Amino acid sequence: MSKRAFSFRSATSGSGDDTDFADPFGGPWFLCAVLTCGILSVSYYFLDGSNLFWSFPADVISATSEDLAAFYRAGEMIAAGQTLDVYQPELYRSGLSGLNQKLLMLNPPHFFFFIEPMSWFDYGTVKAAMLVAIAIGFVALARICRLSALMTIALLTSGGAYYGFITLNVSIFVTALIAFALAFAGTRPILAGVCLAIATVKPQYGLLVPVFLIGCGYWRTFVTASLATIGLVAISAAVYGVDAWKAYFGIFSDPIYQGFFRQDFDASLTIRHSVGKLGGGSTIQNAIQAIAIVSAIALVWFGASRWPRNALIGITLMASGLIAPSLFFYSWPFFSAGLCFMLLVRTPWPTLIQVLGGIVWSQPILLITIYNFDKMASLYYSASVPVMTMLTLAAFVLMLENNESSAENTASTKKFANALRSFTRTQSL
Repeated sequence: MSKRAFSFRSATSGSGDDTDFADPFGGPWFLCAVLTCGILSVSYYFLDGSNLFWSFPADVISATSEDLAAFYRAGEMIAAGQTLDVYQPELYRSGLSGLNQKLLMLNPPHFFFFIEPMSWFDYGTVKAAMLVAIAIGFVALARICRLSALMTIALLTSGGAYYGFITLNVSIFVTALIAFALAFAGTRPILAGVCLAIATVKPQYGLLVPVFLIGCGYWRTFVTASLATIGLVAISAAVYGVDAWKAYFGIFSDPIYQGFFRQDFDASLTIRHSVGKLGGGSTIQNAIQAIAIVSAIALVWFGASRWPRNALIGITLMASGLIAPSLFFYSWPFFSAGLCFMLLVRTPWPTLIQVLGGIVWSQPILLITIYNFDKMASLYYSASVPVMTMLTLAAFVLMLENNESSAENTASTKKFANALRSFTRTQSL
């Protein structure tokens, strides 16, 4: 038996290669966490997700509790000429039922281009199409991250995917757009910039993107993204009216919207809300959130000139999710994708990073499991989710810096050896 636990040595290697099967997947501990998470996730589809597969009502008022209902409701109102009423809670919710009456439209008006066409079809058809689209989104994200077939399946059965399919949220599309843009900003700047402009339909996840682009010198992508975003905003104002944008900005001071944000406090995974769950007041919450944002900006800027590009992409994606002013588990693909990009940098990871990375990958399933046993315990555990992500980011940064130091030492050693060799030749002459 191998001296190392979880040793899956390749049986096909005839060269005596001691590489474990798990090494390309981050290492045995991370692979074990990923596979275990996948098994639990699939089991939860059958335990909690029965409505997902069997409920395809013709109209939105009969929909089960899912975010797609919010998008469809807005789309049908826009198609009926009630564009401004989308941001009026009473009118908006009058077409919803059950738990969906707690939903609100939170996206800016250029998102209307993507949801108005939903009204052309009945709700059940749109729901079926959305399920397929989400699956395609995860496969696309896997391709962007250059994942193997096994890791693609792991991503499709991850906790983030589970929440994406259950809630029918659009976050996977935003994650894929941003990941593509960061990965191809240097080679396909126009397409990357357009992708970033589209991703602004959920603007809370883009805080670090300009820092990444400017730090890496991807000015064509930065300019394209800026102009394309301005273009989308201008066209939406022309099509749906300037008043639609005024109504959108008005939601942030609307008491009903403020109550909605407080309502989702328990489910929120932001740093600010995590501090609040532990008893911190609003001043402390906002201060720590601000410190985290500034720290993340500095981290990405620092890494732009030191780390391999895939490493910087991975760090940027995870940090973007961490500091977002709104974060729920349906946006966990930001962290999954970040970990996948780190697989392109170095494998296997050190054992500590494997364990931390495995916990971060598994957080959505870990929390729902704890919730099923003890709701109060899950509340306090959720407060630790950002802390665990910070620790994982810190561990990756230390790994990258150690690699950088080793590379610098190797370069210095080679330079010294070459100089010594030249000096020896000179003396011999």
